[in-house]
Amino acid sequence: MTGLRPIGVNIYNTLTRRVQPLAASLDGGHRFGWYSCGPTVYDDAHLGHARSYISQDVLRRVLTTYAPPGTTVDLVQNVTDVDDKIIRRARETGAVAADLAAHFEARFFGDMALLGVTPPSRTLRVTDHMEAIVAYARRIEANGFAYRGGRTGSLYFDSTAYNAGRPAGEAPLQLASEEEPDDVQTAALREKRSSLDFCLWKTAPGMASAGDPTASAARPLPGTEQDPLWASPWGPGRPGWHIECSALTAIGFSAGSDGQGLRLDLHTGGRDLEFPHHANERLQCSVHGFHECSSVPAPLDEWCRHFTHYGPLAVSGQKMSKSLKNFITIQEFLGTEDPARRARIFRLMCLMVHYRSDFEVDPQSLAPEAASGDRQSSPGPFDIAAATDRRIQSFIHQTDALLERYGQALRQEVARVMRPSAGALYASSLTAIGAAPVAGAARQLYATACHTRAAIADCLTNQDLDTVRAVRLVGVLIGEANALLSDCMATLGAGTDPVMVAGLSAGLLPRDALDALRQARAVVGEFCHATGLDYDPRAAGPGASMALAGEGHALASAGPILDSAVQLRAATRQGGLRLMKLTRPACESAAEGEALRAAVRSTAGELLAATDRTRDDLRDRAGVAVRDFPNGASSWQRAAEE
Repeated sequence: MTGLRPIGVNIYNTLTRRVQPLAASLDGGHRFGWYSCGPTVYDDAHLGHARSYISQDVLRRVLTTYAPPGTTVDLVQNVTDVDDKIIRRARETGAVAADLAAHFEARFFGDMALLGVTPPSRTLRVTDHMEAIVAYARRIEANGFAYRGGRTGSLYFDSTAYNAGRPAGEAPLQLASEEEPDDVQTAALREKRSSLDFCLWKTAPGMASAGDPTASAARPLPGTEQDPLWASPWGPGRPGWHIECSALTAIGFSAGSDGQGLRLDLHTGGRDLEFPHHANERLQCSVHGFHECSSVPAPLDEWCRHFTHYGPLAVSGQKMSKSLKNFITIQEFLGTEDPARRARIFRLMCLMVHYRSDFEVDPQSLAPEAASGDRQSSPGPFDIAAATDRRIQSFIHQTDALLERYGQALRQEVARVMRPSAGALYASSLTAIGAAPVAGAARQLYATACHTRAAIADCLTNQDLDTVRAVRLVGVLIGEANALLSDCMATLGAGTDPVMVAGLSAGLLPRDALDALRQARAVVGEFCHATGLDYDPRAAGPGASMALAGEGHALASAGPILDSAVQLRAATRQGGLRLMKLTRPACESAAEGEALRAAVRSTAGELLAATDRTRDDLRDRAGVAVRDFPNGASSWQRAAEE
């Protein structure tokens, strides 16, 4: 890397054990290169996976939101679609291994979509790049840092050679590799030179003599669909766990086809991958060669300077995992009743725990049928997140309804057609209630919203993605905004609907109140956007404002359209009524006058009939009841509320 360009976000670097700025390599242009370890697709994903990928998604959204203009966040994620677990599952079910992997890969990305996790920029499957993986391992062997085992002919990383030629300042390897289950590892130890060594290529038993340096590894060998094998110089087999990701980063981020000139700025994954997986990835990339003198390993941080790891989801102090049978799948958690809201609640649960911290949950409290009212214990993470979700949703929907229904365009339009007497009537009601406290609270709320925006940005960009404090700041802002919102609703509740609108158009409700609520709403919306909380701004949420109280989703969305339609109908109806009252048209003869009068009355009748049809259509087809007032104005409400 020739130079680094900070991109405005500071997060924890596992390599240095400090919070440090994320930076893009200058030779990568405006691209920020990010590699994430993806799933091994042999079964459905569970909530432990969901926690990791939601943390990844939040970080990605924050980078996209706050990075300098023009920065492209290039997230590459692998899919391990060949693995011993996949093969064992295929044998158990009688499926073809490749078909099984494809099935669960599709289910994984389907689950991620339900959770609101943005797809990676690029997805690299192991089986699509087997030739590159073989070439990567061959180069490590050619550089003198790998050897063939004496029993199976498998290829192993040579820790002794690395320790002898390690870069200055790097500590010698001391921890044993634990990438295999105990039974496999015990067998491997009989052919490994050191317990520190790990497998780069697993040669199938009895196949070492079939090695062919010239054979293509693009596709599995014929007849091995159930237990897929690929050709290699070390015999038919499969890649080791760690070599896959090292080779795929070279494919995804190298400037040259030989894997050199790597531009990788960030590597992420769950904390359980820190050792041995990521540690061994770094070793492989070091000895793969970055320098002209490839026999000398490159410094470990030259491959990637920044690693970030997410904390696990734990049950009774143990990581959620399939092997411990203490898991709940994403599909089981989401259920079939309002899965979008449950996905949002789980994201809030993740936001309310720091991404590097252990996250302890009770599986029973997460089941779809578990309602907070059915539990006798104190509120848990799900209950707290659900209450926070309701509060945010209610604020967004109430504020949107108020600002939308009494927006500037609508106020101007209604002010043009409403009688001046309506504004005077509304003014008298405001005087009785008193609007001065609203103005004072508005100025305070506006200042709080501006401060909260800056504080949230600081939490997300400078304080190691401190979503916990950011959620608290949003809660404080909503609490203050709700007080002003209630005052506005109480003030607006003084008259009939047309009268309220006329009062707003005359500026009798302080403009500061609307501006402050608009600012608070914007800050909450920016936080939701930066963290992936999806609240449909047009949906009718709990506690909708007095203007939209009791209306369904469709009516809440169509509010401004209905306002315009009802006002147009009212104007048309008034015109028809005036024409009906035109009894003495100026004409030269009585006959002409009578004919003109008949024509006018006919036209008026058609206009009134059209307004009646519009009223009936709104009632029958949209469930909207239109009410006409003696002064010529009209209003609408849900038909069921008549």
